[in-house]
Amino acid sequence: MRTAGKIVTFGMPHATATPSMMSEVQILMQPERSENAGSLDDALSAFVGVRPRLFGIAYRMLGSAAEAEDLVQDVWLRWQTTDRTVVLDVPAFLTTMTTRLAINLTQSAPFTARNLHRDVAPGAGRHE
Repeated sequence: MRTAGKIVTFGMPHATATPSMMSEVQILMQPERSENAGSLDDALSAFVGVRPRLFGIAYRMLGSAAEAEDLVQDVWLRWQTTDRTVVLDVPAFLTTMTTRLAINLTQSAPFTARNLHRDVAPGAGRHE
């Protein structure tokens, strides 16, 4: 989806589109917007209000404060480019985005490999 000249993918693979197809899709998908709707200040105030909840969800799912912070930052970047005029419930939308990104991350190969090394006790592989 294209909003304000930026492409929003939400981690989903999609087919390659020609420029003419993108302009047609852009026209079809963008609703009428008022001048003040969806300002970055509004996006920031909405995000800051639910940020502690988002961090808590990410931390419980990922088990690492650093990875939770990275994920919440990714949610913020995606929230900036989202067409907020079609979002009915901001906390629910951001919570869902956080949860889905955390699930995607936990199912990724690099995350799984990192956590395998954490779960092994020091010296567990040595035979004496």
